[in-house]
Amino acid sequence: IEVRSLHRESSHAVVQTISLKNVSFCSSSSHSGKGNLLLGSQSSIHMLSCVPLLEQIQQLGKSGEFEEALRLCDSMSDEDHVWRITKSGLHQRYGWALFARKMYTEAIRQFSLSSKSPRHVLRLYPSLLPEAARVAVQSLPKLVVLKDCRYPDRSEVSDVPAFKALLPYLLQQRRKILEFCKEKRDSNRRSSFGVLENNDGLIEDAVEEGWGGIDLIQLVDTGLLHCFLVLEDWDQMLKFLQEKNNVDIAEAEQVLQKKGHYIELILLYRQLERHHEALGMLKSLVIRPDTFQVPPHESTINNLKGTNASIEYLLYLDDQHEDLVLEHSKWIVQYDPQGAFRIFTYRYPSLSSEKVLEHLKDYAPGLRIKYLEFLISKEGGDLKGLQDKLIILLLDEVVSRLGADGRAGGEGQDAKEEVAGYRERLQSLLATSEGFSPEWLLSQLPEGHMLEERALLLRRLGKHREALGIYIHGLGSEDLALRYCEGVYQSAAGGNGKLLSGDGGGPGAGGLSQSPGDGDLNVYLDLMRILLESGEG
Repeated sequence: IEVRSLHRESSHAVVQTISLKNVSFCSSSSHSGKGNLLLGSQSSIHMLSCVPLLEQIQQLGKSGEFEEALRLCDSMSDEDHVWRITKSGLHQRYGWALFARKMYTEAIRQFSLSSKSPRHVLRLYPSLLPEAARVAVQSLPKLVVLKDCRYPDRSEVSDVPAFKALLPYLLQQRRKILEFCKEKRDSNRRSSFGVLENNDGLIEDAVEEGWGGIDLIQLVDTGLLHCFLVLEDWDQMLKFLQEKNNVDIAEAEQVLQKKGHYIELILLYRQLERHHEALGMLKSLVIRPDTFQVPPHESTINNLKGTNASIEYLLYLDDQHEDLVLEHSKWIVQYDPQGAFRIFTYRYPSLSSEKVLEHLKDYAPGLRIKYLEFLISKEGGDLKGLQDKLIILLLDEVVSRLGADGRAGGEGQDAKEEVAGYRERLQSLLATSEGFSPEWLLSQLPEGHMLEERALLLRRLGKHREALGIYIHGLGSEDLALRYCEGVYQSAAGGNGKLLSGDGGGPGAGGLSQSPGDGDLNVYLDLMRILLESGEG
């Protein structure tokens, strides 16, 4: 006997076949009001009664015929709340049955079709839960269908397929929960039975506290972290930890440190704005790596070499962490001065230049000259004040490098070239900048040395005869003396007191003119007198 449903909207045919032998007559009976059908043979009579589809579905579910029950669900046209709850329960129970047979992929697919909370799935993976939730779950009675089933353990290699099947489900549920929370914030309402209905189905208790007082989103995110570790999906784990997440921090610290995933833990700290802990760990990984019981994992060990990770972290911080940047740059300037310099220039002008200069004075004096030159290259600011500071630093640096004979100390050509570079920049500033005291600087020059600088300062004081004497007698160069005269005369003849273009920091370079007077216009006469007096004219 074949029974078909004739009034339905589903595209799936609902067909039931009943095997009866030697049926010789068939008669309908409406005596009971249920539309019974009488079937008879010579030895027996059978009565077929109409049973509502929902009752059939429930009975099939009880007998474990989940696929047949779900097919009947799809045939129903009146999809009310009871239908949704029934179908959701079928998917969940079918998933349990498949899970018990270790058919993890299909089991998780059934769970994803259910509107039940992800807690019902996570309880099957207790090793993924935070400690408090794990203890709470273990106290729950075990599901009858899973009483003989061993739950997957993240420490067992043989259980990797179970976690591989779970990962897409957790990612999907995470998206749903976040969308739910956003909608709840936007509308500030929930449906009458405490469940939000959306296009993706029903999410139960998405924002209520779970086992051990832990929010559901925290359970899901912690489970995701464990899955990434089990599956060794390092790229996805890094991306996940860099974004806003709700991982249980105590659980994350324990498992990440145990496996040597320090960069991942640092990224989590950064996302949680626990910057002191993150930067402290980065520092220890560079200067005290032996204090870590587990060496850095091979997947991220290259990111921990040198100071680059710490520098990039400090560049990431916003303006409100100025003091934190200075504090954690102290050790970097000792290990990598040039890398540390990038911190201060990148954060300009948000990072106070005055604070940086004071900081460099205490922890990296050698970077002050370079930093001042960087500041001067930027537009605006106290240019005169910066140039004055730079002149003093350059002078101190040159004097400290000169030996008793006035030559650059230290071994090698590099040291000599470095001092020559300092002197060239100093001479350029002495010829072009304003604001410094020539008298004071003259008193700081070593006696008998740094003659070019002394001549430039004398020019600023209008003492041309003394300056020319240095070029003729001290440096023995008439060419330099002539260039000096040319620069002074042109500046005086212009009479505008402005800087004239020159060729650098030499004697004829453009400089600041004093008020033009006879001394400036007669500079060539001074040169002639010196030459005549020395018998060289």
